[in-house]
Amino acid sequence: RYVSTISGGTSAQVIQAEDTYSALRDRVAIKIVRAQYAEQAAQEARLLRYLAAPRRGAEEPCEHVVRLLDAFAFEGHACLVMERLYGSLADYALREVPSLPAAEALRATRKIGAQLLATLLYLRRRGVVHADIKPDNILFAEPRGAAGGGGGGSSMRLKLADFGNAFTLAQAPQLFGEGDLQTLDYRAPEVVLGSPFGCEIDAWSAGVALAELALGRPCFSATSAPQLLSQIAGALGRPPPPDVFGSGELYARTMR
Repeated sequence: RYVSTISGGTSAQVIQAEDTYSALRDRVAIKIVRAQYAEQAAQEARLLRYLAAPRRGAEEPCEHVVRLLDAFAFEGHACLVMERLYGSLADYALREVPSLPAAEALRATRKIGAQLLATLLYLRRRGVVHADIKPDNILFAEPRGAAGGGGGGSSMRLKLADFGNAFTLAQAPQLFGEGDLQTLDYRAPEVVLGSPFGCEIDAWSAGVALAELALGRPCFSATSAPQLLSQIAGALGRPPPPDVFGSGELYARTMR
């Protein structure tokens, strides 16, 4: 049963719904993907099932990856049923961090960073690249204000969501030269310049997100790839070195 709309975008809309088949009538999130993005939704479902599947003699699935509960088709739309999550890191940074004492904000950032890095390590071990890590896609597992954890006494347990752009390391070479992969302000230099890449592009995005949380402001605010590279060079003190990135398919065009 429909409850409310959580968010909407170019490829999908996310709604909150009540599971009327559950005795507890649990609340869930349903990602309704437009028909033209059906294959992308199928890939997302496959990867989420893969990441949630236990492996014999290996570590347990990562608790910080959003859980896929079900998937079905409705009137030509792919629908992914996921656990209900509560508020994003972007909301937290905007609404809560400014009012926190500096020491408490730093402790919270460390907790967030530890969870995010543990998630990235898990994705790397499973050979999956998220490719769209940003504060909007890092969500809280419990409502803000729930007991336990830092940040004003609220729970700080996080989940990485929206695997709509995700792919496996085996698929990565097919995407070299796809300069618009990742959200622009969190886009890694390898992607911008068309260089070979892997899980490290997620590490770059996570680093930008954590730096923003610590600084209390955006790291980059670009409208084009060349402008982003200029801002990265300004922040790091040098442009991307040609001996590392010069072989990228987009290097010559982007570095003009």
